[in-house]
Amino acid sequence: MKILILNGSARGHKGVTGTLLISFIEGLNECGAEVTQFTVADMDIASCTACLSCMHKKLGECAIKDGMEEIYKEMKTSDVMVLATPVYTDNMSAQLKKVMDRSICSMQGFLTKDRFGRIRHPYTWRLPSKFMLISTSGFPEMETFEPLIATYRAQAMNFGSEAIAEICIPGSIALQME
Repeated sequence: MKILILNGSARGHKGVTGTLLISFIEGLNECGAEVTQFTVADMDIASCTACLSCMHKKLGECAIKDGMEEIYKEMKTSDVMVLATPVYTDNMSAQLKKVMDRSICSMQGFLTKDRFGRIRHPYTWRLPSKFMLISTSGFPEMETFEPLIATYRAQAMNFGSEAIAEICIPGSIALQME
């Protein structure tokens, strides 16, 4: 199984999310999974400019050439995509949001009904068939994750993927203390 992990923490490997991913990846490796991880904060990734070139000029290809090209390559061949992010103002980090926004190039410019009966863009190329969320928050309440989980599930559905798991760690600031 090929797994793509997007570490969306602004602090990369230094943050709680990055620390949590170390053990997660070790477990995946022990099970024989092929794991590719990107630390989004360390990459040069521009925001989507909504130029729609990917839908109307060069179908499935983003006009912006930057670090997303590496991520696209892995998205196209992975079975599972793990979105790892701390909760920032009730949602994913800005770094990870840029990646999700730039993934629009996987879609075509017209609309059709999807398998759930919703009107959506059909795909030029598919993202991984399964999505997973790993998230941390300094706040102790599980309710802190509700907006992020709703967004994650909507993203999975928009990209024709199945939301398979949500690992949410509240009060994660305690993991940084001795």
